[in-house]
Amino acid sequence: NVLAGFNPKIPKNFSELNVLVLGNLDPKVQLSIVSQFEKKPDFIMLDTMNFWMDNNLDDLLKIISKVDLICINDEEVIQLSGCENYKLGIKKILTMGPKYVIMKKGEFGATLYSNKSEFFCPTFKIDKVIDPTGAGDSFAGAFAGHLAKSKNYSFESISNALIYANAVASFCVEKFGVDNMINISKEEINDRINFIKKHNS
Repeated sequence: NVLAGFNPKIPKNFSELNVLVLGNLDPKVQLSIVSQFEKKPDFIMLDTMNFWMDNNLDDLLKIISKVDLICINDEEVIQLSGCENYKLGIKKILTMGPKYVIMKKGEFGATLYSNKSEFFCPTFKIDKVIDPTGAGDSFAGAFAGHLAKSKNYSFESISNALIYANAVASFCVEKFGVDNMINISKEEINDRINFIKKHNS
């Protein structure tokens, strides 16, 4: 319960952002964060989970209406939408406000959806998973960093960010904590990006 009373204040020097990632927190906190920006960030990405769907759906729907992308797993797509299959569920969620939905399927990859397009991104297959802790944060950070650098929020750019995020997150699970994240070379990341692209064709 360390986050039960969490009430973050955005520093003034962070008041103009290209990309904002709303971590998996109480939707009330997420709404509070967004309300502190005089100028809306260029791109807002939302992470959430079934707990908030069960316990604070009203506020969750409010914050969903304010973001550009929501990232949830396949079961949460069904729960949030109330639909009987993923295709209908994604279409319904896209009417709630976001331009994009990323549906995660764990080791089986993730799919990016918009009203007009979809893009499947496989994972990089790891020989031995040591510790999955932090993989989701590595994914979100790499995804946001890629978009912030490109300042391009087209479907193609977001697809590339998804590939990059999957590649970076794959390093996280190979050792404990951040041990495998500290000295990754650009070449190693690019090797995994190319592997993912090859197995997506």
